[in-house]
Amino acid sequence: MKILQSTYVVKPIKEQRESSNVLLNTPIGDGLKLGEFIVEVDVKESPQIRKSPSEKFSYEVWVYTNDEGELPHLHVVGKQKLLDCCVRLDIAEYFIHGNHCDMFNKQQRDAFVKFIRSSPTSVRVKAETRWDLAVFFWNENTSRTSIPDDVVMPDYSQLLT
Repeated sequence: MKILQSTYVVKPIKEQRESSNVLLNTPIGDGLKLGEFIVEVDVKESPQIRKSPSEKFSYEVWVYTNDEGELPHLHVVGKQKLLDCCVRLDIAEYFIHGNHCDMFNKQQRDAFVKFIRSSPTSVRVKAETRWDLAVFFWNENTSRTSIPDDVVMPDYSQLLT
């Protein structure tokens, strides 16, 4: 993991949401938004939640700095309230705590993998991938458990669906 610069300023989630017009009804506290990804789903796979042949669903990815969870993880929250899960940063596993107990379906998992492996944009911290950025955020903003520098990105394609 290479972090080239560490000048990112932590803003409260409420402030980040208000300034970027993102969803305001998920828990308010201190945290860092890694970004969003979109999944287009075919009606044949989930007819109970579809009204058209395909719909796009947006997901936000956060590292909460006031999180009660003891293991290094990030949060993936569906803007349409259809998903609320946590994924560990050190191994490819879900981390169930509080109300964060969902799991990805295959399309969500595949989109998350593409997202977490992508290069971050518009941040003052230089990181090769969004996973590197999440690890940096976790280590800089939580006092509980740090992720060692020699940990490599888990193979999130192995997450259960």
